[in-house]
Amino acid sequence: MEKNEEYFIKIIQSIDQGACLLKNRSIIYKNPLFDQSIIDQEVSSLLKKDGSLEQHSECQSENKIRYAKKILLGQTYSIILLSSKKDFEFKIDPLTGLLSRECIDKISLQLVDDAINFNKILSFLFISIDGIKAVTDKLGQENANIVLKKCAAKMNYATRANDFCFRFGENEFVIILTDIKDKMDSCIVASRLVSSISEPISLETGDAVSISANIGISCYPVDDSDINKVIDKAEKTMHLSIKSGINNYQIHD
Repeated sequence: MEKNEEYFIKIIQSIDQGACLLKNRSIIYKNPLFDQSIIDQEVSSLLKKDGSLEQHSECQSENKIRYAKKILLGQTYSIILLSSKKDFEFKIDPLTGLLSRECIDKISLQLVDDAINFNKILSFLFISIDGIKAVTDKLGQENANIVLKKCAAKMNYATRANDFCFRFGENEFVIILTDIKDKMDSCIVASRLVSSISEPISLETGDAVSISANIGISCYPVDDSDINKVIDKAEKTMHLSIKSGINNYQIHD
């Protein structure tokens, strides 16, 4: 199984509404809440659609309006969500394909429960990417978007299948490492990320651009028992790492 596929399945398992994963329009995994029979016709219509990153459909079943949303995850994979509400709580960043900032609270709560039950440590890596504006100014927004996509792909491949990657801001990302022995384990991942992201990125224009990354690391429950405060401490630590130079990481203490 490809790492991307493992990651997408893990995401679907964390969603508290019906969801399934498609590979080349064929359903390869669905969570227990996904009842395809309820709106089979609507799901079928979404399977046939291509084009936009998000597609919506709705139908009436048993006097209830039900909604479906298809989210494209690159050229091969997509997710279909089912809900009784039109406003889906689960969102994926349309540019990078990573989880959006809005998903952090819900997924973090589930991870915290797991950490408490199994005495685990969660490590939060707050990542700031620098150099995107220079790419925009020189090569345009489209190429800057390509660079961001490639940076996000590097983050995904540098982490394990049971870790979570989020786009937190325009050029900011958060990674949750879900099963580490201690803080120093986070440094291995952070070092790998800095090394990978700082490698020159080739574009179809023939240009090779250099991007830098700085990372702040904070852990639950070692640094705080409040997830929002853990993320805040990781962000502040990231800013401290910038003072030590680009392509650097630092642990909160």
